[in-house]
Amino acid sequence: TLFRSKMLARLLKSSHPEDLRAANKLIKEMVQEDQKRMEKISKRVHAIEEVNNNVSLLTDMLNSYAKGETSEVNEDLMKELYQRCEKMRPTLFRLASDTEDNDEALAEILQANDSLTQVINTYRQVVRGEVINGETTGGAIPGRSEE
Repeated sequence: TLFRSKMLARLLKSSHPEDLRAANKLIKEMVQEDQKRMEKISKRVHAIEEVNNNVSLLTDMLNSYAKGETSEVNEDLMKELYQRCEKMRPTLFRLASDTEDNDEALAEILQANDSLTQVINTYRQVVRGEVINGETTGGAIPGRSEE
């Protein structure tokens, strides 16, 4: 913060040993805070990237899914991707609640969550035949053209 930077500048200009010790302590605290912030950013970027990759792959597989015609290997892979997507939901909620004063980061997290929810619901409709929001088929598969 600006206050800490001004305080640090004042402490560094001082010739008193206790002020220099205080400056050293303040520098260490500021470095630790920066490292924690960078770690949070890295975790967020990695999580969003993982969500987007899983969503993209599962969406592609759902677009070409045909009950009884899709291979067992592909069905197993789709199930695994679906489970990964389910496991990412709490991570996104945690990231959203940890995001402070960064509207852009929060928007990215919320967008990833929307994509995640959409592909999870599509999987449930298309593969499991569940009724989601009154719909039984995957008419809302992103990118699929209705023929």
